[in-house]
Amino acid sequence: MARLHAKRVVILVSDGVNLEQLYGFKLGFESEYATVYITSLQGARKVRGIGTYGNEEWVYADFPLDMVLAEQYDAVAVPGGVLSVDLLRKDPLVRQLLVSFHAQGKPILVSENARVLLYESGVFPENILIYDSANVSIEQFVQDGCELLLEGSFRVRST
Repeated sequence: MARLHAKRVVILVSDGVNLEQLYGFKLGFESEYATVYITSLQGARKVRGIGTYGNEEWVYADFPLDMVLAEQYDAVAVPGGVLSVDLLRKDPLVRQLLVSFHAQGKPILVSENARVLLYESGVFPENILIYDSANVSIEQFVQDGCELLLEGSFRVRST
């Protein structure tokens, strides 16, 4: 089913991004026919991702963060990774982008440790989905994200 045909999702990454979450988010939204772009800090065309077992891999960005405007996308996603989130939270462009998505009522999808970006940006609950890996699979998170993109809300699941 092509539920997200013509929808555009941008994923924010930096060095240390969690590879499983990044690829889970990316492949999940692409499987629903969304167009997914990866953006990174400071003009970096590639960042070092880290897997569950410490394996490292280069992740290639489509373009730098300073080229991203919320008006061009339907949602923003931020996968986890302690280093990645720490680097992202220090960048004022990240905060400005999250505030812009929030002001436009567009979905913001973050991993559990990326929620600090929301608080530091002054962005709170409406249209926000937080991935909790202890209780929800990446697949379910993406499905909830699809509902949020299409309907403006998602079903709350008890854990």
